[in-house]
Amino acid sequence: MKKTFREFHGKIMLFGEYSILEGSPAALIPYAKVNAQLGFPLHEPNPDAIQSNRTLKSLSGYLHQNPEKCNLLDLHDLENDLAAGLYMESDIPQNRGLGSSGAICAALFDAYTSENNKNFTHCELRKQLADLESYFHGTSSGVDPLCIYLNEPVIIHRDEYYLPDKSWLTQNNKVRPFLVDTGKASQTKPLVHHFREQMKENIFAGKFLQHYNPLVELAVHQWKIGELEEKTLFALSEAQLEFLEAMIPKKELNIWNYGISCRLYVLKLCGSGGGGMILGFTDNPDATKTCFREKFGIRIQLI
Repeated sequence: MKKTFREFHGKIMLFGEYSILEGSPAALIPYAKVNAQLGFPLHEPNPDAIQSNRTLKSLSGYLHQNPEKCNLLDLHDLENDLAAGLYMESDIPQNRGLGSSGAICAALFDAYTSENNKNFTHCELRKQLADLESYFHGTSSGVDPLCIYLNEPVIIHRDEYYLPDKSWLTQNNKVRPFLVDTGKASQTKPLVHHFREQMKENIFAGKFLQHYNPLVELAVHQWKIGELEEKTLFALSEAQLEFLEAMIPKKELNIWNYGISCRLYVLKLCGSGGGGMILGFTDNPDATKTCFREKFGIRIQLI
């Protein structure tokens, strides 16, 4: 019988970049404008399908060498399908912070783990998915593939999980999120390594934990109850300039600072940074779209 595979959406991390590695909460939402799905080529595979198949084969080889990362996956079944041309059909842009690697991990777990082995708590599932995603990033919190796998907004704090109602969240929070594409690919692994090295410095680590993490926690709480405040977002944006400036692309710094000064919109990282997407918030989407188009020559993508 021909296999069928689930379709998975992308994701957006609203709050929690880097700080989740140091115990802060994180909030993520599915992003249904981009999608990915495993499949087999119907005709001669195109270059994208060939490259995807190679990536999956490389991941399979990694899992063979690190069996502790995949004790629930049927690697024999996966390898047979890879030999038959299995690939990921995806319009989730790679290295843009929208979950391209998380979607691969969610799809593989869904397709190659037996139903008998899927009865996990959210904490256990996150650990399984984090192990898979470590192939791509070296270190993974597992939150991206978890949000993608569940296809639900999710708030995570340590080992506690809360799945808010989708419609309630969009109806209550007055600020509208949007995306800015930097046009540059981002590389998560070196940026995470840089952050880890910074956290080894006592002065930086102390300030980060005392000042930055509480801001993230406040933003997550306000978003959860539908009362996300602009002053919280601006404080978070300024704190990212202080603690995570190395992750902000240089050419976007003037756009970032302009938002802080004009108070029309506010920007923050969307994922690990270094390129990819930047996340913005505004309570005036029309004026913000006009501002970006006329002042910066950029079209923003409302979420």
